[in-house]
Amino acid sequence: MPNFPAPRADELLYSVIARAAVHLGYWSPKGLLEAVYEDRSMLACPDLPVGVARIARVSHGTWGLTLQELATRHTLLGYYIHFLPSAARTKALERMLQRSGHLHVRLGICTGGVVRTPFFRLCRACSEDDVMRHGETYWRRSHHLPGVVVCAIHGDPLLETCVPFRPIGRHEHVCAHPDHLARAVPVLAEMREPDFALAIARESARLLDAPSSAPSDYRGMLRLQGFVGRQGGLQRFREAVRAIIPRSLLSAMFTSLDADGLPSWLDSIRRKPRRALHPLKHVLVRVLLDALSKPIPPIALPKVREDRRGKSADPALRRRATQLAERGMAVRAIASELQVAWKTADRLLKPIPQHATAVNDLARRADRESWTALRKAFLGATRTQLRVKAPALYARLYRADRPWLCAQRCARPLRESKTRIDWGSRDDALAAQVRKVAADLRLRVPPVRVSRSRVLGELQVRSLLAHRRAKLPRTVAVLDECCEKVESFQIRRLAAVMQEQRAPGLVSDAMWLTLTRINIDRLPDRGAALLAAARMVTR
Repeated sequence: MPNFPAPRADELLYSVIARAAVHLGYWSPKGLLEAVYEDRSMLACPDLPVGVARIARVSHGTWGLTLQELATRHTLLGYYIHFLPSAARTKALERMLQRSGHLHVRLGICTGGVVRTPFFRLCRACSEDDVMRHGETYWRRSHHLPGVVVCAIHGDPLLETCVPFRPIGRHEHVCAHPDHLARAVPVLAEMREPDFALAIARESARLLDAPSSAPSDYRGMLRLQGFVGRQGGLQRFREAVRAIIPRSLLSAMFTSLDADGLPSWLDSIRRKPRRALHPLKHVLVRVLLDALSKPIPPIALPKVREDRRGKSADPALRRRATQLAERGMAVRAIASELQVAWKTADRLLKPIPQHATAVNDLARRADRESWTALRKAFLGATRTQLRVKAPALYARLYRADRPWLCAQRCARPLRESKTRIDWGSRDDALAAQVRKVAADLRLRVPPVRVSRSRVLGELQVRSLLAHRRAKLPRTVAVLDECCEKVESFQIRRLAAVMQEQRAPGLVSDAMWLTLTRINIDRLPDRGAALLAAARMVTR
């Protein structure tokens, strides 16, 4: 594709394709996908697009970027894989290049407990600078990172536009325009501690292009601050977080907070890392530790006696206690010397009690026969039901003859499916919503096609209908009734254009089709049937 625009600094690949649609005059979203990817089914994903390798033929090598550089410099991949192991980073990059699976699920972004970006964002200062330099603005990567509410360059609050970050039209690329600033609102209305928000924005932006690092263990740094290894460290840590980070900023970052207004995962930072954390959590902890850079002076703690519990059978300890007793030392003196309780020292000097290990074979045989008779008397009973009928018998067998008891097969409990959702009422409500949304879409100007994908996208129920289609028959029927085919939409567009023209007799048939942006080369009769149907509607 000649004249395909080159990506600018910190620009999303999604934004590059959206600018190309404006520069090259592609009005059809799928036509643009066909030209860029040679695949009309590609999804418009702003943060982690797939199939990036197919864009190499568009640039013809004029961008001076390798496929890996294109994926890491113009998507959010570098941010999300920064703390992953090397093998996981390589696999994620391969999936992005070759279009194999959804990276949001594989990277754990959907379950990280982090507020996802709902709408595209702009910085007023960045947009004005772009218009002066290039005559247009674009969507930046650093503005759409999770938890970022200010511009990492200017420190100004980011403004949230009306353009959804997850496009309602799944194949549509929407370009950035300065007019979006007229209706944009700040991401965070009340901005307290702007310096902390700016530090988070800059640290998050640094992860985009910084070399990847292994997962961090913050226990050492928290120990220097007195939050690990000392009594009351957890409470001091929570109080420090509450004092430094405002609750409004935490609410803008994480989906759920506890009663104290803090995210629950903060407690796990003080322990050995067991699972991968969302990059925003790493950023928050690092910025917080920088804010608490003044270490707490070490406190002289009293010497804690070594734990000697269960040591009364230790041969070395018993030998040492015997030697001290032979020297004439009393029990309490021996306990003080060995740093154990005086009762433990007394047990060290006495013989180890020998517990009877022989099992009464006669009693065990009688218990087995009783359990077998109970199973035969209640053939359909489960193990729990038999236990309720003979609790003492079950307790004896469980303590003395557990392997035999577990080997006796009993009936399994029947699992009854509990319907937690009234699918009938949900189907009725969703069908009414579909009908209302379809009616609203028909009233939009300029006209938009009332398609199944657009209606479900407006309601955000695409996955629900895909997985529970059999349980929503009325909704499916209403969709088939309200949605229109391509021909019906073209007729409606033609009729709308004809009604707007004040002098319809001066417009030729070909001009009607051109004004409606209908490609007559794809129609066998070059649009004659569509024009006839539209004239019937306008009469």
